[in-house]
Amino acid sequence: MLKLSAVGKMKFLSPREEKALLQSLETKMSGKHLAKYRLLILLMLDAGCRVTEACSMKLYQIQPAKKLINVKSLKKRGKNVYREVPMTQRLLDALADYWAYVKSRDPEAYLFPSQIATTGHASRKVIWRVVKNLTGNTHPHVLRHTFCTKLATRGNDAFTIKELAGHDNTATTEIYIHASKNAKQNAIASIDQNGWWARMYRKLTPRRRVDIMPVMVGGLQIHIGRKEEITRIIDLAQKKVNILITGEQGMGKTHLTTNLTDNGRLGKVLRIDDMTAIKATLAGMVLTLFNGDKDKIKDLLYGTDTDVEKIISKESIKRLCELLIRTTTKHEYTIVIDDATRITPMGISTLEKLNDHFHMIIAARSIKLSQVSFLSNFEKVELSGLSRAETIELITRGSQDFTDRIEDWEMYKGHVWRATNGNPKFILELIERFRREPYVSAEMVQKITHTTALKEVDMSLPVVIALSSLMILRYVGGEVGTDAGAFRLIGGAFLVFALFARSILRFGTRRYV
Repeated sequence: MLKLSAVGKMKFLSPREEKALLQSLETKMSGKHLAKYRLLILLMLDAGCRVTEACSMKLYQIQPAKKLINVKSLKKRGKNVYREVPMTQRLLDALADYWAYVKSRDPEAYLFPSQIATTGHASRKVIWRVVKNLTGNTHPHVLRHTFCTKLATRGNDAFTIKELAGHDNTATTEIYIHASKNAKQNAIASIDQNGWWARMYRKLTPRRRVDIMPVMVGGLQIHIGRKEEITRIIDLAQKKVNILITGEQGMGKTHLTTNLTDNGRLGKVLRIDDMTAIKATLAGMVLTLFNGDKDKIKDLLYGTDTDVEKIISKESIKRLCELLIRTTTKHEYTIVIDDATRITPMGISTLEKLNDHFHMIIAARSIKLSQVSFLSNFEKVELSGLSRAETIELITRGSQDFTDRIEDWEMYKGHVWRATNGNPKFILELIERFRREPYVSAEMVQKITHTTALKEVDMSLPVVIALSSLMILRYVGGEVGTDAGAFRLIGGAFLVFALFARSILRFGTRRYV
């Protein structure tokens, strides 16, 4: 049972009590229940949500790419009032862990749906029972008090705490506050730290943190890595700067653009899947506009009783470009092209006509030098393979349903990493191949590889022979006359080098196509 700290009549959890609560949660729950209730508790502890605000949260309120939550205030009845709260790293991690269990991707869907409750979302009474069982007899509202108390005791001003907590006036906030002036982001950063010694330790021994972000569509429904690239793409898109996304097959270009468009972060989107039949593509874009919010423009141009589809199919490419420009305002729409690798000369000419009027995001494995004329006002974002740490995280999450069937887990992770070179698509394909085996033995790990993997040549024997020769050289140096010193120096140097032979042999596998 937790013994709560208190300021006046206001009870809150100390850092040690917070840690005990989360550890108790991990001890008593697992799987979906652990992910769900950890996220709910952290929404109150790290974002200051009221119980019902957390239970009734919908998907559109979450912006993981920006590390923000738009909390709908329940104190403003009859009004849709939101407060913007930055997310701590542990809250973002908890969201990523829970995201795999969220079935619906409708922005209006509840983050914590319930088939039992009449409200359609998780019941606050259930949350109360869970927190009570974990702590002894603590009300969930104590978690929100803890959030506000931490902000106040770490020197954040009353106005900032009022905005983050969603208080109606500063009189409520003054229960927690004494003085200081900090911005929202600094306020959240202040509770996302463990003290000066922990900060100094992290600075001197930085850890390679793997960034994990929930996404709306895709196999694992998460992004692993790509934080800098996603942040840059969103920043450029908001400024309406045209973007060229490049990368080899399987790097996730389409996966990235699909999730950005489906999340609504790019506003109104016209998507192009085929750049070879450019006339049909343009006709489809015009019809998409006319079947959407441009009905009145269609009636004005062609009349109400006209077979518009038949007429548009006969229009020239030049006329279709003019129609697209005339029926939209500048930068009203973003044109997303999934693959411009095989773009035709006519497609290049068309994009040159459109790229000043429309915001464009184009993905391609590569663009020929002769085709770059339409990219003069584009910024390039290149996707490369995942780092080893990111690859291991993807392997771990992708293989978690059959880890008990893998004989040598470390060998398995290393093999998948080497065979795919950090390519996300190839990693998932190789994992899927192993998943089909009833038992993944160490011998099988060595046999199964990806079709694109580089052939391996074992260089261990040549390295051992070379080192042995140099050791012999040192011995010979002791038997000769005037050149003995030089022989001993060279041989001695390589004897020291031999001390690190194990590490050298680890990198002794050379690969070629």
